[in-house]
Amino acid sequence: MSIARQALAEPPKLRGYEFTAKEIGEAAARKSPLIVFLAYNESCNLACPFCFTEGGKRSSEELGEAGKSAKLLNLPELRDLIRQSAELGAKSICIYGEGEPLLDKELLFELLAEIRNRGMSPVVFTNGTLIGKETAQRLFSSGASVVGKLYSLGPGKNEDLTGNRRIYDYAEISGETAPAYIQRLLDAGFGNSGRLALQSVVNRLNLEELPRMWEWERKLGIMPYMDFLYAPHELDIGEAERAEIRRRIWKLDRRLGFGYPLEPSPKLGHRSCDTRPALFISANGFARLCAATYVFVGDARKEPLKRLMEKKLAKERELERCEACSLFCKCYEWNKRREGDLHEHG
Repeated sequence: MSIARQALAEPPKLRGYEFTAKEIGEAAARKSPLIVFLAYNESCNLACPFCFTEGGKRSSEELGEAGKSAKLLNLPELRDLIRQSAELGAKSICIYGEGEPLLDKELLFELLAEIRNRGMSPVVFTNGTLIGKETAQRLFSSGASVVGKLYSLGPGKNEDLTGNRRIYDYAEISGETAPAYIQRLLDAGFGNSGRLALQSVVNRLNLEELPRMWEWERKLGIMPYMDFLYAPHELDIGEAERAEIRRRIWKLDRRLGFGYPLEPSPKLGHRSCDTRPALFISANGFARLCAATYVFVGDARKEPLKRLMEKKLAKERELERCEACSLFCKCYEWNKRREGDLHEHG
């Protein structure tokens, strides 16, 4: 008598960043954001060669070309946007990486406290270079989910891809050499907490080691976030290589006990484009369609977030797909199948 194969589990979700189908459907029906992305600076201490934000400066440059003010949001304005987000029913606020949030550490922790006080989950994107033991503990105590950065498990290659030598210190972590900030986060309690992910960019230099990185992260209770390049670059890989690495990661996850459809996506594994109900507010206060697309739909200094969400949805309805996005995949068609036509395309 054969033993039935154990059922595959759904991959874990990062708290405050990924949501259930029920949560997505309810927010879509309300036309309100589940998550609001906020940035507050345009400075970064890395120089990743393929950075689509151009080190955090692209938003200001795009606004300048459009004749719009590139003045950065201040603390009272950020607090007001957090308040409005809570009133719209958002479940979380993501401090995302137009620049490195920890370059202004105290402002970051003020915002994290404000987000929690408003009943939402905070999420922080960071390159990890400024995370010492105390900062790791403060991040854990703040209730934040953290998305760090890791391009390679080889220090030399990792630094080639961050564009800044000797900015990380390294440690042996579960048999691999990795930036030591990851161990500090694990020591603070982030391992297997549902609150830690590591973001990588798929490229020619790290392609062959991605399955090894993926399995290493899974075994540490870290969620692998691996994205294809957002814009053309000499380090990009071809469509056949994309298809092959998608399949390799899908098969690896199945071996690790996780099941999901194998579908084209700009991200490896089960993740897809950020097309759940969301609002993206740049460090200059302008709403745009998504983190990687510089199509501005309104000014959060002059219009309430509710109105900006309406304008964003209206703009999306104009597009069968995001024509300004250089991603190869048809992300809207993919997400309509996966999430029930969240954007109400006809």
